[in-house]
Amino acid sequence: MQAAGELLPVRVSSLEGKPAYLHPHNLGLLEQACAGTLQANATTLLSPFDPLVSDRLRTRLLFRFDYQFECYLPSSKRNYGYFTPTLLHDRNLVGQMNAKAHRKEKQLEVIKRFLEEGVRPEDALLAALVKTLRAYATWQDLP
Repeated sequence: MQAAGELLPVRVSSLEGKPAYLHPHNLGLLEQACAGTLQANATTLLSPFDPLVSDRLRTRLLFRFDYQFECYLPSSKRNYGYFTPTLLHDRNLVGQMNAKAHRKEKQLEVIKRFLEEGVRPEDALLAALVKTLRAYATWQDLP
Protein backbone atom coordinates (compact mmCIF):
# COMPACT_ATOMS: atom_id res chain seq x y z
CA MET A 1 0.00 0.00 0.00
CA GLN A 2 1.39 3.39 -0.95
CA ALA A 3 1.17 6.51 1.15
CA ALA A 4 -0.84 9.36 -0.35
CA GLY A 5 1.46 11.48 -2.48
CA GLU A 6 4.21 8.85 -2.68
CA LEU A 7 5.83 8.96 -6.10
CA LEU A 8 5.67 5.91 -8.33
CA PRO A 9 8.79 4.87 -10.25
CA VAL A 10 8.21 4.67 -14.00
CA ARG A 11 10.44 3.60 -16.87
CA VAL A 12 10.88 6.05 -19.74
CA SER A 13 12.82 4.42 -22.57
CA SER A 14 14.27 7.67 -23.91
CA LEU A 15 15.85 8.44 -20.52
CA GLU A 16 18.35 5.60 -21.01
CA GLY A 17 17.99 4.20 -17.49
CA LYS A 18 17.73 7.51 -15.64
CA PRO A 19 15.05 7.29 -12.94
CA ALA A 20 11.65 8.88 -13.48
CA TYR A 21 8.74 9.20 -11.08
CA LEU A 22 5.02 9.84 -11.31
CA HIS A 23 2.61 11.24 -8.75
CA PRO A 24 -0.30 8.79 -8.26
CA HIS A 25 -2.80 11.53 -9.15
CA ASN A 26 -1.31 11.54 -12.65
CA LEU A 27 -1.87 7.85 -13.41
CA GLY A 28 -4.79 8.74 -15.69
CA LEU A 29 -2.55 11.09 -17.67
CA LEU A 30 0.05 8.35 -18.01
CA GLU A 31 -2.58 5.96 -19.32
CA GLN A 32 -3.73 8.55 -21.87
CA ALA A 33 -0.12 9.19 -22.94
CA CYS A 34 0.55 5.47 -23.39
CA ALA A 35 -2.67 5.11 -25.39
CA GLY A 36 -1.71 8.07 -27.58
CA THR A 37 -4.81 10.04 -26.59
CA LEU A 38 -3.21 12.72 -24.39
CA GLN A 39 -3.34 16.06 -26.17
CA ALA A 40 -0.71 18.65 -25.25
CA ASN A 41 -2.07 22.15 -25.76
CA ALA A 42 -0.18 24.46 -23.42
CA THR A 43 2.17 27.30 -24.21
CA THR A 44 4.17 28.71 -21.34
CA LEU A 45 7.51 30.07 -20.22
CA LEU A 46 9.62 27.75 -18.11
CA SER A 47 12.07 29.15 -15.60
CA PRO A 48 15.59 27.71 -15.76
CA PHE A 49 14.74 26.24 -12.34
CA ASP A 50 11.60 24.44 -13.56
CA PRO A 51 11.93 20.68 -13.05
CA LEU A 52 11.19 20.12 -16.74
CA VAL A 53 14.44 21.85 -17.79
CA SER A 54 16.63 22.04 -14.68
CA ASP A 55 18.03 18.55 -15.26
CA ARG A 56 19.91 19.36 -18.46
CA LEU A 57 20.71 15.75 -19.37
CA ARG A 58 17.09 14.63 -18.94
CA THR A 59 15.91 17.61 -21.00
CA ARG A 60 18.34 16.70 -23.78
CA LEU A 61 17.25 13.03 -23.74
CA LEU A 62 13.50 13.73 -23.66
CA PHE A 63 13.27 16.81 -25.88
CA ARG A 64 16.57 16.96 -27.79
CA PHE A 65 16.88 20.44 -26.31
CA ASP A 66 20.23 21.76 -25.06
CA TYR A 67 19.84 24.50 -22.51
CA GLN A 68 22.52 26.44 -20.71
CA PHE A 69 21.67 28.82 -17.92
CA GLU A 70 23.87 31.73 -18.94
CA CYS A 71 23.51 34.10 -15.99
CA TYR A 72 26.78 32.76 -14.55
CA LEU A 73 28.69 33.46 -17.75
CA PRO A 74 30.32 36.79 -18.55
CA SER A 75 28.03 38.77 -20.85
CA SER A 76 30.55 38.46 -23.70
CA LYS A 77 30.14 34.65 -23.63
CA ARG A 78 26.34 34.54 -23.56
CA ASN A 79 24.48 33.40 -26.66
CA TYR A 80 20.94 34.01 -25.45
CA GLY A 81 20.98 36.32 -22.44
CA TYR A 82 21.20 36.64 -18.66
CA PHE A 83 17.92 34.90 -17.80
CA THR A 84 16.20 33.16 -20.69
CA PRO A 85 13.04 31.19 -19.98
CA THR A 86 12.43 28.18 -22.19
CA LEU A 87 9.39 28.30 -24.47
CA LEU A 88 7.13 25.27 -24.14
CA HIS A 89 4.53 24.98 -26.91
CA ASP A 90 2.24 21.98 -26.94
CA ARG A 91 4.62 19.13 -26.20
CA ASN A 92 7.83 20.67 -27.51
CA LEU A 93 10.50 22.96 -26.18
CA VAL A 94 10.60 25.35 -29.11
CA GLY A 95 13.08 28.01 -28.01
CA GLN A 96 14.11 30.60 -25.49
CA MET A 97 13.32 34.22 -24.83
CA ASN A 98 15.50 37.02 -23.54
CA ALA A 99 13.27 39.51 -21.75
CA LYS A 100 13.64 42.27 -19.21
CA ALA A 101 11.10 43.64 -16.77
CA HIS A 102 11.19 47.43 -16.55
CA ARG A 103 9.44 47.79 -13.21
CA LYS A 104 9.36 51.61 -13.02
CA GLU A 105 7.87 51.90 -16.51
CA LYS A 106 5.66 48.83 -15.89
CA GLN A 107 6.74 47.27 -19.17
CA LEU A 108 8.02 43.89 -20.25
CA GLU A 109 10.61 44.16 -22.99
CA VAL A 110 11.19 41.12 -25.17
CA ILE A 111 14.76 41.67 -26.26
CA LYS A 112 14.94 38.65 -28.51
CA ARG A 113 13.23 35.34 -29.07
CA PHE A 114 15.21 32.31 -30.18
CA LEU A 115 13.48 29.41 -31.90
CA GLU A 116 15.05 25.98 -32.19
CA GLU A 117 16.28 24.84 -35.58
CA GLY A 118 13.34 23.57 -37.59
CA VAL A 119 10.71 25.47 -35.58
CA ARG A 120 8.80 27.78 -37.89
CA PRO A 121 7.16 30.93 -36.48
CA GLU A 122 3.71 29.98 -37.71
CA ASP A 123 0.62 32.02 -36.81
CA ALA A 124 -0.62 29.54 -34.17
CA LEU A 125 2.72 29.52 -32.36
CA LEU A 126 3.05 33.31 -32.46
CA ALA A 127 -0.53 33.82 -31.23
CA ALA A 128 0.09 31.39 -28.36
CA LEU A 129 3.31 33.21 -27.45
CA VAL A 130 1.55 36.60 -27.44
CA LYS A 131 -1.14 35.21 -25.13
CA THR A 132 1.51 33.67 -22.86
CA LEU A 133 3.55 36.89 -22.74
CA ARG A 134 0.47 38.93 -21.85
CA ALA A 135 -0.34 36.53 -19.01
CA TYR A 136 3.29 36.59 -17.83
CA ALA A 137 3.41 40.40 -17.92
CA THR A 138 0.15 40.62 -15.98
CA TRP A 139 1.47 38.16 -13.38
CA GLN A 140 4.56 40.39 -13.06
CA ASP A 141 2.31 43.47 -12.68
CA LEU A 142 3.59 44.82 -15.99
CA PRO A 143 0.41 45.75 -17.89
